[in-house]
Amino acid sequence: MFGTVNITEDSFSDGGRYLAPEAALAHAMKLAKDGASVLDLGAAASNPDAKPVAPAEEIARLAPVVDALKKEGLAVSIDSFAPEVQRWAMESASTT
Repeated sequence: MFGTVNITEDSFSDGGRYLAPEAALAHAMKLAKDGASVLDLGAAASNPDAKPVAPAEEIARLAPVVDALKKEGLAVSIDSFAPEVQRWAMESASTT
């Protein structure tokens, strides 16, 4: 089961509740405890009214959460349209 964590200001589903790394991590850990086997992280909302997020900002939002979840041994997937973010995600997945 996937658990979704929107690390955004303007997510249509949670209104930015998990923008702070600590809030995103706490939510991810709760989802894992509740049975999520993969945590799907997104740092740029895809709704039509969302503000654009530069790839560097997406990575800055994702990095502390990804690092902490990797230390916990949890599986992570990254949701991004940006090739730079996708590349970063692949490179970070191959390091421990």
